[in-house]
Amino acid sequence: MASKPKLGVGIDIGGFSIKLVELTFDKQDKPTLTNVGTCQLKGEGQSSVRDGLKELLNAAKISTNEVNISLSGPSVVVRYIQIPKMTDEELKGAIRFEAEKYIPFNINDVILDFQSLASSQEDAKKMCVLLVAAKKDLVESKIALLQEVGLAPKIIDIDSFCVVNSFIFSNPGIDKNKDTAILDIGSVFSEINIIRGNEPHFTRSIQIAGRDITSTISENLKLDIKSASEVKHNLQEGQDDVFEHMKPILFELVSEIRLSFSYYENQFGSAVDQVYITGGSAKLSRLPEFLTENLGVKTQRWDPLGPIMMGPNVKREVIENMRDQLATSVGLALRG
Repeated sequence: MASKPKLGVGIDIGGFSIKLVELTFDKQDKPTLTNVGTCQLKGEGQSSVRDGLKELLNAAKISTNEVNISLSGPSVVVRYIQIPKMTDEELKGAIRFEAEKYIPFNINDVILDFQSLASSQEDAKKMCVLLVAAKKDLVESKIALLQEVGLAPKIIDIDSFCVVNSFIFSNPGIDKNKDTAILDIGSVFSEINIIRGNEPHFTRSIQIAGRDITSTISENLKLDIKSASEVKHNLQEGQDDVFEHMKPILFELVSEIRLSFSYYENQFGSAVDQVYITGGSAKLSRLPEFLTENLGVKTQRWDPLGPIMMGPNVKREVIENMRDQLATSVGLALRG
């Protein structure tokens, strides 16, 4: 009897919409996109998300009830810390004590995870460790939400790591000696990740994102939020007057990105060489040019679906407008 093909389903629950990606892997682990969908949330809170999930699942008809989801927001903490060199076993015993120095929550109220990275470049007697903490009530609420709609969590990840996973898969030829910044402009937060080669070195959330750009358009052009969102998402080449009205908030975003780059350079003694952007606002036609000019670093879009084959039931015209929004869900689905 032939074995079932390996599947990976990633569901990204954002502040504006829910995105779903189903990948099927062949014997060589090459993925094919077999299902994709997005659903705009019609309100706030758990009930809105639950209704959105039901609507999305009715439309997408995924092949399994085991899905991968991710966490983000103020209840999630990501830190890159330097500690004295120790073995993996010693680190397991010490990590809880070390975490208390960096986690702004009661250590008993969080779920901890960690990963050893490279040795410290400044001090050979120290090692770098990636430390992640998520509040238990956030994790439990996500699990309960999935169970309400008949789903079971297979993997629970962090948004920023999913984006990095997706980026590395989509860009196998990336120069491993360069420091690359990945900017994911979501609805509520923009996430900056800086990697050297395939290894993450910096993660930060910025509270300037897509909805702030929409609000700026709304205020400056005297439009309601729905009309402003339509203007933003349908911005045509040459509409320079509309882009001018976005600049106040974009300059604020640039200021926060510069702060992140300066911190990274001070910590690691190396400057960011290139910037890649994704997210719902990444397709603004002049945004890469604007960021290149104001950051002094070449900035370009990247396509999370770039190297992934399309299944026979996936309509290309359907996914064209959602490609930039799929980095997190693709990164989740790639985990299988």
